[in-house]
Amino acid sequence: MTPIRRCALVTRFADVRAADSAVVLSRHLAGRGIEVVAPEEESPRLGDIAARYIPEATLADSADLVVAIGGDGTLLYAAGLVAQACFHRRERREETDARMRRRGGALHRRELRRAGRG
Repeated sequence: MTPIRRCALVTRFADVRAADSAVVLSRHLAGRGIEVVAPEEESPRLGDIAARYIPEATLADSADLVVAIGGDGTLLYAAGLVAQACFHRRERREETDARMRRRGGALHRRELRRAGRG
């Protein structure tokens, strides 16, 4: 199992109860050496949270774990961020595979030429 090194917090930080829970969780995670990331759009509301602020579009993609604090809407929103990150990872992997196949084909042709078979 891969260790968790970075955790993304997704919540409505304007809600005091959710923000308080995020502060407690961020301190707990930081105390265990886990980096906490939060949306940079929320940084003005999060004075007490121990987090690095990054663009929300890259939040789920940069984290090993995503924690949603709130209700159904927050959970669905976080799930959407994760789904989008997974889709983009798959796209990048497919692009890399296609590049490697093209390069591999070119390398194979060069090897055949050197061996006098191409």
